[in-house]
Amino acid sequence: MMKLLYSVTSPYARKVRIVLAERRIPFEDTPVPKADSPEVVEVNPNRKVPTLLHDGKVFFESNVILEYLLKTTSPAAGGESPALSLGMTRATHHWDDLLTLSTTETLMDAALILNFANRAE
Repeated sequence: MMKLLYSVTSPYARKVRIVLAERRIPFEDTPVPKADSPEVVEVNPNRKVPTLLHDGKVFFESNVILEYLLKTTSPAAGGESPALSLGMTRATHHWDDLLTLSTTETLMDAALILNFANRAE
């Protein structure tokens, strides 16, 4: 089973959690108080969250984690998706995945910008 180390305040971890939830991928939900927590430091030399552990491999940087999830799982991981029941092609799923990734990243960036703008006022 996958294990995700993350901070609840990290927008980058949030987008990974969104993809895990949308694809219904079972994972061990492991919030850590900060990125340099012992749990993170022992597996991630960059001391960053999110960090994904799966099958003896360690993935960090949210975009790398998302790429891994999109390449190794199916939208139907937790059951048949509506797109599959409509008979859509694999190529369509690929573009849907890219759109989801792009949209999620844009939303997280916008949230960060708004957060910093509000702090500046």
